[in-house]
Amino acid sequence: MRKWKAIPNLKLKLAALMLAGSVAVAFLWVAGHFIHIGNESLNRKLYLKAYFTRIRWFGNPKIGITMSDSLLGWRHIPGSVGRHWVPYSFDVRYHIDDQGNRSTKASYDLPKILFVGCSYTFGHGVEDDSNYVAMLQAQWPGYKLVNTAVNAYGTGQAYLTLLQSLSRYKDIRLVVYPFINQHAHRNYLRKEWLEKIWESNRRQNVHFEIDNGNLVYKGLSEPARDAITDTIILEKKEAEISTALVEAMRDTCAALGIPFLLVHLPDWRPAALDTILKPLVDTSHYLDLKKYIDIKSIALPMDGHPNATGHRLMAAQLFPFLKKHLGK
Repeated sequence: MRKWKAIPNLKLKLAALMLAGSVAVAFLWVAGHFIHIGNESLNRKLYLKAYFTRIRWFGNPKIGITMSDSLLGWRHIPGSVGRHWVPYSFDVRYHIDDQGNRSTKASYDLPKILFVGCSYTFGHGVEDDSNYVAMLQAQWPGYKLVNTAVNAYGTGQAYLTLLQSLSRYKDIRLVVYPFINQHAHRNYLRKEWLEKIWESNRRQNVHFEIDNGNLVYKGLSEPARDAITDTIILEKKEAEISTALVEAMRDTCAALGIPFLLVHLPDWRPAALDTILKPLVDTSHYLDLKKYIDIKSIALPMDGHPNATGHRLMAAQLFPFLKKHLGK
């Protein structure tokens, strides 16, 4: 009989212990907001430590808007929607339209302005209507601004996307390649980049070579097989491939009578790729936004990509530049 009487007492003790533990956790959580280490609260510091440790161990959280592609390495899933959240930085949703592009509010039946590029143009960390392409779209209801940019793309994917888009869409009036200096390290077989995209999302980068003076697509790279460590020779090769890719984009557009524009977006890396690419186009076809916008003043916290204010500033600078080439 004593055993049966002891069970209720044990349950009460366990319940009391759980309640005390919950109160203690709640107290520590509240106290953590007021305990600071440097400029950060204890809560924030511990939370971010756990978040970035998880990324190092398990890779980036899946957003659900990309899939593997045998030509490009990866691409958007048409019609997909994904939530992207980084603590203490942003919480947004991305909408990909039925063509596989970041959603902009205009019909594909309209004349088009085509953007090819990476996360800075896609609008990493900002809502659909807060990236600079969408802001420009709002000012040009008579055009369809097609945002084909995809997170982590380099110049190689930009070139291949251009070729696909030219065969897919009619009435393209302008082609814009907004680049960042980091693209140079994505344009060949740099070990650091190949391993990073493979470990984070099992992605394979595109591989181009120069054979007998011609740019040749070699397929997708394999990190274990193709990766090259950082050397002066590698940097020269990256410059050579980057140059050839932009020349190919320029010449392809010229053959069709479509203006090709280069835009250097505000970025973190010191001048490198921009000094190589700027001479490849007429000065009237080149815009350096880094002269007008400091990335440090517009960067998302804990991330580094431009925030919504940064996109608004970029759109303001781009509008007159693009308008001049549209002739309207």
